[in-house]
Amino acid sequence: MPSEAEIRLQIERIINGRDYEEVRRLEDEIGSTLIEWKSTDESGDQMDLVYKRKGNYDGNFTPVTTIEVLYYYDGIPCGGDIKGNFINGKWED
Repeated sequence: MPSEAEIRLQIERIINGRDYEEVRRLEDEIGSTLIEWKSTDESGDQMDLVYKRKGNYDGNFTPVTTIEVLYYYDGIPCGGDIKGNFINGKWED
């Protein structure tokens, strides 16, 4: 499981110096299971970033710890992708 500092470094790498704001965090006794942030892409459109820890939480199964990005165009979701998977103790793009 990545540390909070490792997660934050990945988010900052993805947003490349742009501002971001944490909007939601879910935790259990081990740590964060889900963290959501809002930021903007290079064009100024909204983008959401989501950290999900590997596991089964309230019926939602996540097979690998990941950071995903959802992109918007004029306020409408228009795509997304996985920006990193945490496998064997390290982040992989």
